This record gives sequence, C-alpha cells and structure tokens, in this order.
Amino acid sequence: MKLNIAPKSIPKPLALEVMAFEVDGIEVKLTKNGDQMIVVKLQVTDSFGVTKYIKDYLITSEDKNWRLYKFADAIGMREQFESGEIDTDDLVGMKGYLKVNEEAIKDSKDNSKRYIVEHYVPMLVVESEDEKDVELEE
Repeated sequence: MKLNIAPKSIPKPLALEVMAFEVDGIEVKLTKNGDQMIVVKLQVTDSFGVTKYIKDYLITSEDKNWRLYKFADAIGMREQFESGEIDTDDLVGMKGYLKVNEEAIKDSKDNSKRYIVEHYVPMLVVESEDEKDVELEE
C-alpha cells in the first residue's frame, strides 16, 4: 500500500540562533519556594521563518531576578525594572531578541527535547552623525 504523506506534517525545528521574539502572554505565579514569578509566553521566529511558542520563567525576588533584568533590557524596559515597578499588562506585544537552545525533557522515554531561552540580547541604540543605528550586543 502506497501512502501519501504531506511534507507540512513534519515539524520544522528552530534554528539555534539569535532570533526575534514577541511577548504573547503573561501569567503571574508563585514558585514552589513561594517566590513571585512571571511566566512569559514568547512567540519566536528564526531566520527561516519557523515560528514556535516557548515559555520562560522570570523570578521577581531581589536575589533571583537577574533573568528578569535581562528580559527587561531586551524589550527596552530597563528603566522600569530599575525603578522597581513593571506593569505586566505593558509586556504583552513587546518585542526583542533572544538566543534559543534545546534541553532534554527530564524522564522522557523517547529522549524528547524542548526549546528554552538561553539568553536575552540587550538592545543598544547608537546614534551616528547621519542616522540612528540599532545594534545588538550579545
């Protein structure tokens, strides 16, 4: 028996590179230790046009908020972070750049992997004499 298999049914992997993201959703939760965290749902798109959704977990407590700082810096909200107040309603729709990586899913029987945020890329705005240039810093 001959089967016709549609090529679109094969999921395309993301390229593991620096890519654009947009914040698609926000949820505020507590960690197992009782720390407040922001669960960020990100829509990421690589240079080949492959789009996926991944989540990142940003803890807000002072001794653990380094990842939240990097996230805020990537979306241009560093000043709000440094002031100590970020309105989560303002985060949806924000855009920036990040690097994605893969990690093995614990206790997976088939060695499945998932995409994770390796790091956020801070955006620096540099003004030249003739025009404004946007540069990315890794």
